[in-house]
Amino acid sequence: MTPQKSDVLIIGGGFMGSSSAFFLRQHGRSVTLLERDQIGQYASGVNFGNVRRQGRFLGQLELSNRSWALWKRLPELIGEDLEF
Repeated sequence: MTPQKSDVLIIGGGFMGSSSAFFLRQHGRSVTLLERDQIGQYASGVNFGNVRRQGRFLGQLELSNRSWALWKRLPELIGEDLEF
């Protein structure tokens, strides 16, 4: 096996790992993402998490609004419309 160097090593290709890798690459970092199987197949793919604003604690509302704005730009960011 050939040694590989990168600025950041991320273990886990779920929602957080994949999005972290994406934005680190957007900022010019080299990233290695390790996932044991398919990206988003386990916890991120089967949990009931969602992007919502209703029913949030007030302390979470600002972050929820920022997340919603980001999700609306997803096709522009990744170059593909995933119909979210």
